[in-house]
Amino acid sequence: MLLVTGAEGQLGQCFRYVLAGNTQFKVHYSNKSDCDLTRLESTTRYLKVLKPDVVINCAAYTWVDGAESNPHLATNVNVKGVENLVLAAEKLDFSIVHFSTDYVFDGKQTTPYDETSPPLALSVYGQTKLNGETALFKASTPHCCIRCSWLFSPFGKNFVKTIRQKILYQEALHVVNDQYARPTYGIDLAKIVVQLLQNNSLMTHPLYHFANSGETTWFGLAKRIATKLKSKVPVIAIPTASLKKTAPRPKYSVLATERLENIANFYPRAWEAALDDCLKLLNEVH
Repeated sequence: MLLVTGAEGQLGQCFRYVLAGNTQFKVHYSNKSDCDLTRLESTTRYLKVLKPDVVINCAAYTWVDGAESNPHLATNVNVKGVENLVLAAEKLDFSIVHFSTDYVFDGKQTTPYDETSPPLALSVYGQTKLNGETALFKASTPHCCIRCSWLFSPFGKNFVKTIRQKILYQEALHVVNDQYARPTYGIDLAKIVVQLLQNNSLMTHPLYHFANSGETTWFGLAKRIATKLKSKVPVIAIPTASLKKTAPRPKYSVLATERLENIANFYPRAWEAALDDCLKLLNEVH
């Protein structure tokens, strides 16, 4: 049986979408009110009753700038929550699938980051996610962590949905053009995780990178959205420095995905194709 924690968040909803109608797994979904991972006793009690074989942990604090002023809250969710999940797994014997971020890197490389690249987080958010990885890797039960970058989907809050909404309201866009990464379609990420759980190969390595193929900037991503929506709304490129964001971002956080490609025997599709699918789903829903 699979348990998806953080089921109301963006990635949790992607798993719900992908697993709908799946007959191989019995799946249970939980949110914070069901299973608050920051509280060990109640978490252990909940999991003891549920008896999952695998916990897919989508619970996370993801507000990058908010973490700078709320480090304790970010640490509680991104680190303490993982520590508690590991402690429960040791006692109840289940596997853990966890997710992290390209923001564990400082962005000073000029070539894609693979799983052996040394992490160095620039922000509180990035550091809490890195500390959460460290906590996970101490587990003696089967586990793996998958880092992704620039997550988007039809669900929750994300850049693609925000830009689409602004375009529909005819708002001029000023978008950063000096940060580079590979966007990740949450539905594609959920699909590959489910596929590898089905053939029991996911735990071959403790750490993977996943993103759709092709690198771009936030500006490039916004331009593609405007083009697909046939919008005449101006999309203006700006430098990161002009935004005066609280948390620093890596300038270059392109993830190398060969390890997961080799395990899964696949090549991630282009981010443009994934984005087109996402926009199509959004148009059907809204």
